[in-house]
Amino acid sequence: TALLEIQDNTNTANLVIGGSGSANVMKVGVASGDSLAFYANTSEIMRITSGGSIGVGNSSPTTILDVTGTVTATAFNSTGTTITLNSATSGSPTNNAVIKVERGSSADVDIRWNETKGVWQFTNDGSDYQEIGSGNLVGSFFLGGM
Repeated sequence: TALLEIQDNTNTANLVIGGSGSANVMKVGVASGDSLAFYANTSEIMRITSGGSIGVGNSSPTTILDVTGTVTATAFNSTGTTITLNSATSGSPTNNAVIKVERGSSADVDIRWNETKGVWQFTNDGSDYQEIGSGNLVGSFFLGGM
């Protein structure tokens, strides 16, 4: 038996704390097809859809984790082969896509796709970009651990 159980009058939405057997966890449930929304003050901050998608800052998530805003993490691990930047862009893109390495008190380094020029660029000082493969690349690239 549950330590605390609250249900609506149709037994479709419930809150159960404690449980029996292997279900000794806190459970929150909603009716089939409904979403579970979390609020701070009067604003929705997170939603779990009936299909299991989670929206943070987004009340209509379209992927398993759909975040509106900046995500901060100590690591990112992917079993896939693609990282997509600017995926919400429709029509002609105008924003550069950037992969940045922040280096504390040293200058940041990054590689970016420049939408205006249609070229890949990199910087070692955080401001002076060199085009990759355009003939004006300073220095050399060595592949294979050399």
